[in-house]
Amino acid sequence: MDRNKQYPAELFTWLIILMQMPVLYYGTIPISDLYRIFQSGKDRIPGRDGAPGVAEIGESEFQELLRGIIAMRSIPGIAGTPGAEAAGLTCWIDGDEVVAISNADDLKAIRAEKKKWKVSTRILNYDEVMQVITKGYIETPESRQLETYLKEKWQKSETEAVTIIRHLAIGFRTGDDFVVGLNELSRALGANIPEKAVTMDELNEMVSLVMNLYHVTGQMDRGGWAPAELAKQRYGTVPHIELGPDGMPKGPLPEGVVLVPGSTVSAAFMQEHGDELRRAGVNFDVNASASRYAGKVVTPERTVQRGRPRKVYPNDPCPCGSGRKFRDCHGRGK
Repeated sequence: MDRNKQYPAELFTWLIILMQMPVLYYGTIPISDLYRIFQSGKDRIPGRDGAPGVAEIGESEFQELLRGIIAMRSIPGIAGTPGAEAAGLTCWIDGDEVVAISNADDLKAIRAEKKKWKVSTRILNYDEVMQVITKGYIETPESRQLETYLKEKWQKSETEAVTIIRHLAIGFRTGDDFVVGLNELSRALGANIPEKAVTMDELNEMVSLVMNLYHVTGQMDRGGWAPAELAKQRYGTVPHIELGPDGMPKGPLPEGVVLVPGSTVSAAFMQEHGDELRRAGVNFDVNASASRYAGKVVTPERTVQRGRPRKVYPNDPCPCGSGRKFRDCHGRGK
């Protein structure tokens, strides 16, 4: 790399934004895949006045720039980019990967999970990256439906609705299942489910909205792919299954689909209510693992049993990319 080369500020802003992606979206990502995402900005950041744009940066030069930014460790925000300093302090390079997971056991677990699923990285494009940076999640019909629900049903402002959805999406990406998401939403709305502060109809609506968001949210231990995206890749379609507030199917499952426990809670429920499930036409196997029924499985609380890839401590940078400490941002009150 030519040390005297001048780079436009927009290019460095884009690089710093990409440095936040392992923190916010992937947990760990091969440098080659991060370069492919970098190249998605080639039409947005062209070169000018002799300075190179994204399209003129080869992969080896990209790696040198990346390593240089990480080596600086502390990066002031450029052009208002949120969380630039947090990204510089959090990410590190391990071999050919950019990593945002500091715990060795968690890093080993997330790599093992990716290997088990045999997935390549879900490559985001420029617009998707900017949505993750600004909102914390990629906009989908499901996220827009939840946003509308929060604004119309609970009189939340757009900022409040986006904050709630961001919190749920970050949780789903880093290991939360649908039940945790439902509890988080009820807490954010001040609706105490155990004390039945919401009606059953309201609870069923919340269950549906949270489940839909879960299925379209990319997950760190699956290379950024959402459960619905993986299901479409492998099986061609995603069967629509209506679930009740307990996370169990309301009626018979599609032909060939077997229900397996996604947690010890759902396993206990299946054990206790086996006769009722059989009468409802639900095929289930309380002792099975999801891998045994590849292509024919629905799990009520999570598609596969997963652990949280990375624990966030109070003084850590908040995963949302705000640049503030976790205790002063999404960790407030926890």
